[in-house]
Amino acid sequence: MSLEGKRVLITGSSGFIGRNLIKRLQSEKADVINVGRNEIPGVYMINKDLTKTDFSFLDKIDFDYVVHLAGFSSPARAKDKNDTMSLNVDSTINFFNKLNEKNVDKVVFMSSCVVYKTSKDLIKENEALQDEPDFYAESKMAAERKGLELQQSGFPLVIFRLGNCYGPGQQWKKEDMPTIVPRLITNALINSENEVYEGEALRDYIYVDDVCEGIVRALQSNYSGVLNLGTGIRTKVQELAQIIAELTNTKLKVSKDAKYYNLSTDSIVLDTKRLEKALGWKPETGLREGIAKTIECYKEVVKKN
Repeated sequence: MSLEGKRVLITGSSGFIGRNLIKRLQSEKADVINVGRNEIPGVYMINKDLTKTDFSFLDKIDFDYVVHLAGFSSPARAKDKNDTMSLNVDSTINFFNKLNEKNVDKVVFMSSCVVYKTSKDLIKENEALQDEPDFYAESKMAAERKGLELQQSGFPLVIFRLGNCYGPGQQWKKEDMPTIVPRLITNALINSENEVYEGEALRDYIYVDDVCEGIVRALQSNYSGVLNLGTGIRTKVQELAQIIAELTNTKLKVSKDAKYYNLSTDSIVLDTKRLEKALGWKPETGLREGIAKTIECYKEVVKKN
């Protein structure tokens, strides 16, 4: 199914994934509608604070697809419980309810792998969610519950439980680096060295272009329900750091002192069999290739700053 000429409404389009997704949709010749408070050159914008609207403005516009990316994107960014619940839960539920009144072809909602209990095994979509989640994980779980409730009545929703996304365009400045990939790359480029904890935690790193491809394929598919969006490949943080050290020709020290990056021993790596079956596709970018592309982008940004 072609997206050419189709109208795709995106919330959170000025964020890391959103900006990359817009480029991908424009390559499909789709018309993008940006709902949010940050203007994007060349993209039609509806200026709205999603926590302060009843979404009645949607009655006045037509669109075919929706990608809901707005929200705090990681536990590290979700500093305040009330703010997190307002944006991630309340506004999302109101948004879903309004969309359910309209005749849209597909809605994609970006959730997170943090809803799962940790495991050394690959985690499937039907496995247990957290019993005692922090407020960030609870916010994602609450939004999922409402979406799945509507989906049971025909709401055309795909929920992606996203692994650790990285790539060009991710925030790199020190005060905005809650995630490990930009932090390690920036340290390597600026300080010519890194130090990481010799831990056993496993993560599932997925390149942003693959995330965007997954979203596009979900929009084009007949599938509705939950899908893991990851690679299914287990990677230790020190393995990630070693790749970055090799590609930047910098020093790496692996420490047994757990203070470095405050990493736990918990592991979350996603089983992607359902994704592959539902979309006829799987992520294609290997970690080394994706990190190399990301480093090249960061080199230019660091030079300018």
